[in-house]
Amino acid sequence: MSDVKGALTRLERLHEACGGAGLSTVGALPADGGANMSVNEVGSYEKGQYHVACLMKRARESMTILAETGESMDIARRAEISNSIRRDMSAVKKECTALNRVAMKEGKRGDYMQLLSFVNKTEQFQRRLHNGPVLGEASGAIGDGSTHVGGTTPGVPEANAVTTDSENREVGSFISASEVEGFLQFFEETRKRDAEIDQVLERISAGVTRLQENALTLRSELCTQQRLLDDTEEKVDGIHAKLDSLNIKLRRTLEQVDKDRMSVYILCCLLLLGIYGAIYNVSR
Repeated sequence: MSDVKGALTRLERLHEACGGAGLSTVGALPADGGANMSVNEVGSYEKGQYHVACLMKRARESMTILAETGESMDIARRAEISNSIRRDMSAVKKECTALNRVAMKEGKRGDYMQLLSFVNKTEQFQRRLHNGPVLGEASGAIGDGSTHVGGTTPGVPEANAVTTDSENREVGSFISASEVEGFLQFFEETRKRDAEIDQVLERISAGVTRLQENALTLRSELCTQQRLLDDTEEKVDGIHAKLDSLNIKLRRTLEQVDKDRMSVYILCCLLLLGIYGAIYNVSR
């Protein structure tokens, strides 16, 4: 019974790691040990890399729009797109800092360096688009676990920086076709890996759910059998008590029979003696 409870506990922790409800919602089990694992950690680097790739893709698309159609936009629209680019690149830096630790933990250093090269190139495109350091953000390229902080473009107010002529350069002047193709290939591979991981996690979650359902069914059956066993034990105890009472009565009855038997023996002896005395008197 303890082995079954231990297995149920491990299934509960595995299912909770997949985001499901714990067995405690339907019947608590003692936490006497379980699997030290988390399904959420499966593919954590790949999912983080895909998130960073999505942010870079959106930033690059915004840069392309700003470079190709910036002349026809009003100041407010150009400022909105420029601020969106800065927000995305700032989020990319933060995500990369956290992803660096995950890559070291999961042994994904090579993948991280490939991602980092695309991040640095995207930052270079951003600086070229604004004809200088990144406005309002750290302008240095992200290195191996560190970021070099730069400053804003000297003498150019942020409100006016988004209206410079450098924004309106053709995208082909600083993003080559091979670079675009390489990044899109990298993004597609990252997207496919993320989708595969999602499918694996869904299969794991479905399998754990089925195991949990089977475990709950087994637990319910074991509880039913335990109740039947308890009822049987109670009945057996009652029968034992009745048998003990019958044994006491039987012993008393046998004792009484033994006493009556002695009385019969004595009576028979007296009768024989009387008959013998009568025959003796008649014979005289």
